[in-house]
Amino acid sequence: MDIEEKINNGEIQERLDDQGVPEYFIKTEGDLEAAAVAIKDYLEKQALIAHDFSSRVWNKQENESVSFHYRSNWPLDGLADGEVE
Repeated sequence: MDIEEKINNGEIQERLDDQGVPEYFIKTEGDLEAAAVAIKDYLEKQALIAHDFSSRVWNKQENESVSFHYRSNWPLDGLADGEVE
């Protein structure tokens, strides 16, 4: 089962933190590192979010997490940081 299916059937839930950044909660046992890589890759392929952000993937008990950094690769992303002229 791929990440999109797991999100659609509720095995992985997305919640927004206080700053509006999505975090992901795995409702089954599994490798958090692998899940973080798969979720990051899925989000970057979807390219629906226009800004970079750091997020977390949490385990079923919500007591362990793994961070990942999403890169939007949108053409104007990074403009404020001086990356684009």
